[in-house]
Amino acid sequence: MPYPGKLIANGAVFIEDNRIIQVSRQSEIPTENDYDIIRVSQENCLLMPGLVNAHCHLELTEFADLCPVPGTVDFIDWIISVIAVKRATPTETFRTGLATGQQLLLESGTTCVGDLRSPEIFQSPGISPSILRAVHFLEIIGQDPRKQLQLLELLADKASIVPGKKPLIQSGIAPHSPYTVSLPLLKQLIIEAEKRKLPVTIHIGESVAEIRFFRDVQGPIAEKLYPYVGWQRFIPPAYGRDSLDVLLEKQIIHKLSAVHLGTARKDQLRQFVQLSIKPIICLRSNQTLGNPLPDLPAILDYNLSPSLGTDSLTSVNSLSLWDEMRFITRVFPSIPAISILTMATINGAAALGLENSIGKLEAGYEADLIAVQIKSPQRFPDLDELIKNTGNQDIKLVMVGGGIVRL
Repeated sequence: MPYPGKLIANGAVFIEDNRIIQVSRQSEIPTENDYDIIRVSQENCLLMPGLVNAHCHLELTEFADLCPVPGTVDFIDWIISVIAVKRATPTETFRTGLATGQQLLLESGTTCVGDLRSPEIFQSPGISPSILRAVHFLEIIGQDPRKQLQLLELLADKASIVPGKKPLIQSGIAPHSPYTVSLPLLKQLIIEAEKRKLPVTIHIGESVAEIRFFRDVQGPIAEKLYPYVGWQRFIPPAYGRDSLDVLLEKQIIHKLSAVHLGTARKDQLRQFVQLSIKPIICLRSNQTLGNPLPDLPAILDYNLSPSLGTDSLTSVNSLSLWDEMRFITRVFPSIPAISILTMATINGAAALGLENSIGKLEAGYEADLIAVQIKSPQRFPDLDELIKNTGNQDIKLVMVGGGIVRL
């Protein structure tokens, strides 16, 4: 399956170094007489693009015990609990989480991730090079423009290089949210990202608490979160409208990926089209934390090319995009499987600025692919069944940048 919806019987992918040279029927691939070839055969499997998890916090992998039972937690109370644990935890625990999280992603067939990292982890020495393709987003939280802009110096020379191949790791900027980064600072960060040609991602429209904070400076963000982190003097004026309205009216957000969007209205989503804003959907996380689910049918109707993220193990019980896709089929049963698989591959690559490199099996693209066991090998795979039935045990091969990392 070079991309969702296109299937080639008895297909094969011919790779040289890290790039795809040819995708066709196996009989059309060059023979050993033409090249010094190593053949890897996976019978009764579907070769397809590796999955792209566009939004994740791998550094929090070791804190799965913070994941609440859905509907049992106040969202801002949960944020405060995460902050408290991060403050009290040694760096080594976060490093362990990165390694464990990476393995969990590979086991479920994810070959690329948009991984948000706090400054301490972003610059931490001693972290082993990644075998997973990734955009490491420097997560910025704070109200002081001079202090936060200085963090951008951490972006220099951030790359993980496999000898003879393109870097697997690129950098990005992640202002956390419009209530944890002041609007003037947010605008500056987006301008800096444009200058450096870096992707930007931000949590927006995640909760009702966010609406209350922007509209009338009331609710748990003003009354709990700001006092807890000592930001009382940074409380902004009441805008009388929600965060997305303010960001759109002030022309602050454009050419970035917007994560969660549970409170986004149709009229706001329509404006995303002209502003080249790409939604990233984390439905299971929204549900667990008691936040609204985004209007995914409307997002698709406006051709906004949504992608999928899992968020972290502090808000979901797995980092598997197959679980995320299955959740979509339950909540939005009218959305076809081909659209859901596109979110997990092509759209995920685009959300990370990698649409010309990964997300498809196509000549010239990086060789990021997986082989998935087919339950009924006597016929073409049914995409609905593929989403419904695929588990980690069905991922028989994972290749990143032309290298086999799981077999």
